[in-house]
Amino acid sequence: MDYPRFVSLREEVWVEYETLLQTARARRKSVEFADLERLTLLYRQVLHDHSTATARFPGTAAAKRLRRGVLEGTHFLQRDGGERLPSLRRFFSSTFPRTFRALLPLVGTVTWLFGVAALLGFSLTAVDPTLGTFFLPAESIAGLARGELWTDSIFAVTPNAAASAHIATNNLSVAITAWAGGALAGLGAIYVVLVNGIMLGSVIAMTERYSMAD
Repeated sequence: MDYPRFVSLREEVWVEYETLLQTARARRKSVEFADLERLTLLYRQVLHDHSTATARFPGTAAAKRLRRGVLEGTHFLQRDGGERLPSLRRFFSSTFPRTFRALLPLVGTVTWLFGVAALLGFSLTAVDPTLGTFFLPAESIAGLARGELWTDSIFAVTPNAAASAHIATNNLSVAITAWAGGALAGLGAIYVVLVNGIMLGSVIAMTERYSMAD
């Protein structure tokens, strides 16, 4: 098939495709299903014609026209608006609150487990203070005896970059461990929640023992 015959046979399809694509792009939110279905069919035909023109008639006006039509059609038909990153405003005002509400029963369960674990840690440490030594080093306990909190060292230098980096790294590792532990039927995540609850309760009990809980 020569070039003029190729163009004469297929141009009617190209014109219909270009017209329908232009109309659909102009009223994207109100495109009828039948029009979209027809556009998809024409798109496949234009895609085939583009391959033919590229192979047999490279550099011609038809090849360039089909290439442009394929690119525009691909952008329109395969564009997924759901993949775009939402704005921060929309995330904090809508997406995050909606997700939180959907997961509220699970959040409540985890909060309850954390509270029970914290109460357990507080009670056990109040009865046997040696439990606190599992979570607080000897120098921190000695500081409590002198009326000093180990957290005071964090603010000794403003800003204390090393302490801030250590805290951030620790928090991230705990969060990632809890998230990854969810793959083990949730057992890994529950373990992190319980251990952190017991740790918090134990630490509060130790500070209460030395009248430093406030």
